[in-house]
Amino acid sequence: MYKAAIITMITGALMGLVYMSLDSSKDRPCLKIIQACEQAGLVRGNTPEERAQFFAQCLQPLMETGRIGDIVIDEKSAKACQRRISRRRNG
Repeated sequence: MYKAAIITMITGALMGLVYMSLDSSKDRPCLKIIQACEQAGLVRGNTPEERAQFFAQCLQPLMETGRIGDIVIDEKSAKACQRRISRRRNG
């Protein structure tokens, strides 16, 4: 149980770091998706865990399918954001 909690905390922290950097550069392919999630009422949050939850509930599904309920993102934006996240994770 303790090990699972540590892994969850570390994963949340890492996702939070990746997420925080998504909209901090000049080219901002994920910003459109982040804004769509926020306009739909989802909140980014301040902690790494909250940001990881935001990523898992909205950002990631939108990048994969282009749609969650009434939120629709064009394929070009979704793919650009996926590439950006992939580059951030892989250095």
